[in-house]
Amino acid sequence: MSMKIYVYGKSKNDINAKLANGEEVLGYNFSIFGGGGWYHLDYTLEVGTVIATYTKKGSDGYSPIARYWYTWNGTALA
Repeated sequence: MSMKIYVYGKSKNDINAKLANGEEVLGYNFSIFGGGGWYHLDYTLEVGTVIATYTKKGSDGYSPIARYWYTWNGTALA
């Protein structure tokens, strides 16, 4: 089963441009059932991982508010 991670970014194009420019892009898995933590968007991330992008956090100041949902194809958001 694929996991879901949250990545800060305005859009798929924004994040894919960072990846294409060789920038390090990280996502966070908030799962309390295991696998929680930081993940690099690179070859180590499982293809099919769900990527939720966000630009704002909830009223608790911690939880991201997802804007768009994508999947990881091994090199970029699809």
